[in-house]
Parts: sequence; structure tokens; C-alpha cells
Amino acid sequence: MKEEEKQREYEDFLNILYTELEKTLEQRPKNPVTNFAKKILYAVGLDEEGEELKIKEPTTKKKKKDKDSGDEASDDEKEKKKKKKKDRSKSKDKKKKDKKKKDDKNDDEGSDKEKKKKDKKKKDKDDKEEKNEDEKKKKKKKKDKGSDDEGDDKKKKKKKEKGSDDEGDDKKKKKKEKDKKDKKKKDDDESGDEKKDKKKKDKKKDKESGDEKKEKKDKKEKKDKDDHKEKDKKDKKKKKEKASDDEE
Repeated sequence: MKEEEKQREYEDFLNILYTELEKTLEQRPKNPVTNFAKKILYAVGLDEEGEELKIKEPTTKKKKKDKDSGDEASDDEKEKKKKKKKDRSKSKDKKKKDKKKKDDKNDDEGSDKEKKKKDKKKKDKDDKEEKNEDEKKKKKKKKDKGSDDEGDDKKKKKKKEKGSDDEGDDKKKKKKEKDKKDKKKKDDDESGDEKKDKKKKDKKKDKESGDEKKEKKDKKEKKDKDDHKEKDKKDKKKKKEKASDDEE
């Protein structure tokens, strides 16, 4: 093999390698390494054991070559080789596509199975949690019911005790009301005597104040009368003095 052919084959191989690597990274199949290796082997025409893939080639009838048609036979041979190579390449491409399709399908099935498995696992987990939650609720309800019964018993007992206390309170209340009435009666009797004494005192006081008022009134009237007389005297005196001054 020439150097140019080697370089071309090397470049083709690298191109196949990177293309398949990108596809594997994008699709992320279930077994990426195995899947990638199979695709590379298939692309270069090898099976899983490294043997060359056996591709059935179309059989051609051998023709007898004449010496006169040597050049023509040579051209036909070249044409046949080209055709064989083309058919082989098509066959390889078809196999590659079929294998790729199959691998993709397996990957999809694997993904679906994985998804179903995850969904089932999630569902089982949710069901278990729901069941645990229901059991917790039932236990809590039962506990609350027991607490309510205890609470009712306590309330009844408290009510009974309260009833006894109410009876004692009623007796105390009645006694208190009786004492209050007796006290009021006593106070009324005392206040009646006091009122009478007060009334007498007020009457006496009013009488005394009336006498004082009358005395004050009389004194005032007498004083006014004396003042009036004094004033008349002064007026007469003034008139007399005036008259004497006029005569002079």
C-alpha cells in the first residue's frame, strides 16, 4: 500500500472514529463502550473477534479472453473491479445502517425498560409512603379518641366537684344575704332614731337662726333709723349756717 493510500485510510478511520464517538456521547446508550467498539469494528469491516466480515459478492461469469481483444478484456476487468468495490461499499453501508438501527432500537428498549423500572420503583415508594401515612393517621386518631375520653371523664369529675362547690356557695350566699338583711334592719332602726334626733336638732337650729335673723334685722333697722336722724340733723345744721351767712 502506498503512503498516500495509507494516509487516506488513516484519515478515513479517524473520521469514522470521531463520528461514532460523537453519536455515542449524544445518544448515551446502555453499554456505551461495547456499543462504540462494535460500531468501529463494523465500520472498518471486522467482526467482534477481529476477523474480516464475510460479504457475499455477486458472482460473474468468466469470459474467455482472446488475444485480439486483450485491451477490451482489461477494460472490462477494471470496470468489474470498480463495480465490485462499489457494491461492497454499498453492502457495508447498508449493514452499518442496519446494525446502527438495531443498536439504537436496543438502546431505546433499554432506556424504556430503565424508565419503566424507575417508574415502578417510584410508584412502590409512593405507595409505601402513603400506606405509612395512613397508618400514622389511624394511630393518631385512635390516640386522640383516647385523649378525648380521658378529657370527658375529667370534665365530668370537675363538673361534679363544681356542683358540690356550688351547693356550698349557695349556703354561704344565703347566710350572707340573711346577715345583710339583719344588718340593714338594724341600720334602719338606728337611722330612724338618728333621723328623729336630727330632725329635732334641725328644727331647733332653724328656730334659733330665725331669732338671730330677726334680731339682726331689728338692729339693722334701728341703725338705719339712727343714721337717717343723724343725716337730718346735719342737713338742718347746714341750712341754718347757710341762712346765717346769707343774712350777714
